[in-house]
Amino acid sequence: MKLTLYFTPTTCSTAARIALEEAAAPHDAVLIKLYRPEEQERFRAINPKGTVPALRIGDEVLTENVAIMTYIAAINPAAKLMPSDPGAYAQCLSFMAWLASSVQIARRQARAPQRFTDDERAYEGLKASGAQAFWRHLTMIDQRLAGRTWVMGDQFTVADCYAIVFYHWGVIDERPMASLESFSAFKDRMLARPAVRSVLEKERSVLVELLPPLA
Repeated sequence: MKLTLYFTPTTCSTAARIALEEAAAPHDAVLIKLYRPEEQERFRAINPKGTVPALRIGDEVLTENVAIMTYIAAINPAAKLMPSDPGAYAQCLSFMAWLASSVQIARRQARAPQRFTDDERAYEGLKASGAQAFWRHLTMIDQRLAGRTWVMGDQFTVADCYAIVFYHWGVIDERPMASLESFSAFKDRMLARPAVRSVLEKERSVLVELLPPLA
């Protein structure tokens, strides 16, 4: 089945792109410049939501990171990108759902309050509360990673593909990410993975400036 990923660099679609590379799944990657209204409107013919990532699977289009990465893991079992134990599997899904529904939304509130209200008087308050929530969530990720190699422990999963996006955003937002020692060590381990490094280099992520080139 032919796979086509529609993505925009440095957005949450980076997670799905990393998952595909980690799975060594053959696919096409199509750049969507969401910051251009006319291109976003054309993209709605593919994904009416107008959001990335979107994964075309034959004639069907799958949206939302959690669903896309779970699907990638399911069709590439040899890559072992999801836990096999039912309880751990559910915990992995739970973590990714939290990233999508809480952490990502907090950052969106901090950076784009106009997406939450038309009342311009509320913008500053929304930005401030969103920024506070986003940092609180980043510290929670740091706490989860304490004493662990990966989000789920010893096994690398699609949850890790998603988590690195938030470290990247923290750096972009000029948060004191170095103070999050466990999260920062995780970032270094991620950058040492060829598939992760390849995607971040292609997307010109600021994270690739934090380590020397791969040998």
